[in-house]
Amino acid sequence: MNTDKPNLIDGKEWFLTVTRNMSFWHQESANIGHYFHLKDFGIDAKLEILEITTNGTETSVFMRNPNYQEYTQAVLKAIDTKKKIASLKKKYETLGKNLLSSLDKCNKKLTVKSWEDFIKDYQIFSAGLMVTATIGRQGADLLMQKLKDKGYTEEEIPQIVGSITYPAEHTPLFKSQIDMLKIGIKIQENKALQKEVNSLISVWLNNYRNIPVNWCEEPWTEKDAQSQLDNFLKKNCKKELEISNKEHDNKAKKAKEQLKKINDKEISLLAEAIAEGTYLNEFRKNVFSKVSLDYRPIFQKIAEMSDSNNWRDCFYLIPSEMTRIIKGEKISIKKLVANRDIVGMYSSNKSMNNFLDRETCLNLMNYIKAHKKPESNDSKEEIIRGHSASRGKVTGTVKVILSSKDFHKLNNGDILVTTMTSVDFVPIMAKAAAFVTNEGGITSHASIVAREMNKPCIIGTRIATKVLKDGDLIEVDADNGIIKVLERK
Repeated sequence: MNTDKPNLIDGKEWFLTVTRNMSFWHQESANIGHYFHLKDFGIDAKLEILEITTNGTETSVFMRNPNYQEYTQAVLKAIDTKKKIASLKKKYETLGKNLLSSLDKCNKKLTVKSWEDFIKDYQIFSAGLMVTATIGRQGADLLMQKLKDKGYTEEEIPQIVGSITYPAEHTPLFKSQIDMLKIGIKIQENKALQKEVNSLISVWLNNYRNIPVNWCEEPWTEKDAQSQLDNFLKKNCKKELEISNKEHDNKAKKAKEQLKKINDKEISLLAEAIAEGTYLNEFRKNVFSKVSLDYRPIFQKIAEMSDSNNWRDCFYLIPSEMTRIIKGEKISIKKLVANRDIVGMYSSNKSMNNFLDRETCLNLMNYIKAHKKPESNDSKEEIIRGHSASRGKVTGTVKVILSSKDFHKLNNGDILVTTMTSVDFVPIMAKAAAFVTNEGGITSHASIVAREMNKPCIIGTRIATKVLKDGDLIEVDADNGIIKVLERK
C-alpha cells in the first residue's frame, strides 16, 4: 500500500463516497451484488467497491474512476426507453418479493439451504442499492442540461425539474403519515373508543414499524406511534388530509401539464425515469428495512449456535461464516468481534471481497478523518450553491444536525442543515422551515420529504455543514438553489 496516498489500493485510487450506519455483514453482500447481479436489474456493468467498517456498523464506502463512470453510463442506458423504465420497476418489485419470501422461509425453518437461498436473494437485491440514487443525481444533471439546451434559464430550471419529476405514487413513509392522519380523524370525530385506537395503532405499527430501521436502527415503538399521533392531533386531521391529497393531486397534474408544454420526448422520458426512481428509492429502502428487522431472530439463533447471546454480534461476520456455524462448525463469534473492531474489504475485476490488513485499515481511517474534517467555522463564504429539490424561499436560523443526538437543538422555524437525512429525521423535519444538505440527488430522502411536506429544500451543496454553524441567519432560496448568509453568529 502507498502511504502517501492511503486510498491507493490494488494499484487503483479509490474515492470516498459516503459513511453510513451499515453493517459489515450487509456491505459484504452488497459488494457481491454490485459486482455480479446488476444484470438482474437490466444494467450491463460491474461496480467495484471498497468498504471499511468500525464497531460493526459504521461503514465508509469507496469507489473508483473510471469504473464508477462506466456504471453511471450503464444505469442511464437502462432507463432510456419507457419499456426499460417499466421493466426496472417490475424487477425491483419482483426481486424485493423474492427476498421477503426467502427470508420468511428462513425464519420458519433455519437450514443451510434456506439460509443460502436468503443470502443469494439479498445479494441480488443489493445490486439495486445505488441505481435509484444514480438516476436521481446523474439523471437530474442530464435533465438540467437538456432543459438548458432547450432555452430555459438557470433560474427557471430548478423549479421545472422539481415539478416534472414529482412521483405519482406515494412513498411508504408518506403512506404511513396518511394512515396516521386517518386514525386522528376517527379520534377527532369521536368515532373511535380508546380500545379501538389501541387496535388501530397496533395495525399501523404492523404495517410501518420497520420504516426507520434501514439496516441497523431500531423500529418504531408504540411510544413513537403515539407521539406521531399526538402531533397530528394538535391539528385538524381531516383538513390536513384533504390538503395533503389536494397538493399531491395538483403536483402530479402540474407535472403532466408542464411536460406537455415543454413538448420534448427526451426530457419527458428523463422526467419519468427520475419520478419512478424517486418512488423506487423509497420502495427499496422499505424492503431492506423489513428484511433488516425480520432477520434479527435468525441472527439470534446463529449467535446462540456459537458463543454469543447477542444477535448484533453477527454484524461483524460475513454470510459464509454464518453458514459454517449453521453447519455445526465451531467458530467463535466473540473472537471474530474482538478482531474486527476495524475491518475492510474490497472487490475488483481480479477477485471478490479481499480482506484488508489492519495497517491498511488504520491508514484508510486516517484518510477518512482528514477527508471529513470540517473547514474553519470562521469561513467567510457568504453564498452557498446547490440543487433545488423543492421550491420556496425562507429566512431562518441554522441548526446543524449531524445525528439524532443533535435533534433536540432544532426549534420550530429553524433551518435544518445536515449531510443527508434519513427516516429518523422526519419528526424534526416537520418542525424545520427548510432543509439544506451536503449530499443527495432529486431521489434522495430530503428531496422526497421536502416535496411531500411542501418545504424549501436545497441538496448537494457539498459544504453546507462545513461553512454554516448554529445560530447563523440565512436565506434559503430554493427557487434558485442558493443559500445566502445574512448574519453570522
